[in-house]
Order: sequence, then C-alpha cells, then structure tokens
Amino acid sequence: MQWQLLLSIPIPDSIYSQSTIVATLPVFSSSVNYSVGSNLVGIEIRDSVADNYLDIVIANNWLNAACMLHNMGDGTFYSQVSYLSGSSPQ
Repeated sequence: MQWQLLLSIPIPDSIYSQSTIVATLPVFSSSVNYSVGSNLVGIEIRDSVADNYLDIVIANNWLNAACMLHNMGDGTFYSQVSYLSGSSPQ
C-alpha cells in the first residue's frame, strides 16, 4: 500500500498588490573642509565622548599628537583639538 499526502492550500486571486514606489535622491549640503595637518598615520571614527555622535580621531606623526574632530550632531564638526601623545602616535 502506498500513502499519498494531499495538501489544500488556499491561494488568493492576487498574491501581490500594485503600489507606487517613489525613489528619492539624498540631499547633501555644500561640502566643508576641516584642516587636520599632514603626516597623518591613522584615523578612527568612534563616539569618543559618549554623546551618540561619531567623532573623528587622527594620529598625526608630525605634531606628535592625536587630533580630534568632535561631531556637533548636525553633520558638521567642531574645529580640531590636538592632544599631545609623545613621539610617533599611531
């Protein structure tokens, strides 16, 4: 004797519905340049002050410093702040 499994699956008249898809392009503000010096040997992006905004930390070999651009939370950064680190920061 052979068993047979019969499934009854209801299928609606339309599996999908027609909808309108609107593609929007991102809007960018004009660019802003931030001076961070030369001889950069490393960069890290992190929330360094626990304010939920990503800051930019740069190791600057010429200044022997770690330079930081603190995020203002609106897509811009405060001016660079340098922290002396001794020779050859990484």
